[in-house]
Amino acid sequence: MAPENLIKWNAYAKVLKYSPAQVELSRGLLGHEPDGVELSVHHAEPEGGIVTDEGNVLTTAGLGRITSLIIGGGGQAAANGACGLGVGSSTTAAVITDTDLGTPIYYQPADAGFPTVSAGVITIQATFGSSNGNGAWQEWGWYDATSFVGSTTKAGTGTSPVMINHKITSLGTKASGSSWVFVATVTLA
Repeated sequence: MAPENLIKWNAYAKVLKYSPAQVELSRGLLGHEPDGVELSVHHAEPEGGIVTDEGNVLTTAGLGRITSLIIGGGGQAAANGACGLGVGSSTTAAVITDTDLGTPIYYQPADAGFPTVSAGVITIQATFGSSNGNGAWQEWGWYDATSFVGSTTKAGTGTSPVMINHKITSLGTKASGSSWVFVATVTLA
């Protein structure tokens, strides 16, 4: 009997919730809106806590993008400036045919230095600043697009955006003034 070669997609989400007071302190020290790395340097723990969740659905479009890249068939690879995370408020079950989040939504580009890859683990981090992504976070997805930018619409994120995965889970309600650092990892094993 021949051995099976299976690839498993394991996703994990972590959201670090920095309070408005922490954001304001970091902004005062830096003179600009802090990113996730800067917030972690200034504050040992986020005052709003940390939320984690496991699992999500690899979408048909995401699988199509991955296989196309493997065979050299084109598409945008996930790279800094070409990927990000989206959050939305829909609670409708995620299915493999999903192509976008519900509304209202916000798409945030990956922080500088992300995504990273190490031994089959892909990590993407995006900092949703004090005025981005405010509201209920009931779902999330990883997107890639050429020239990815922050937007409230999928079409506004860049050229040919694709939702790679989708997860319905309550991550909390982000208030204006707070900054949430979303770290998503996918392990291919």
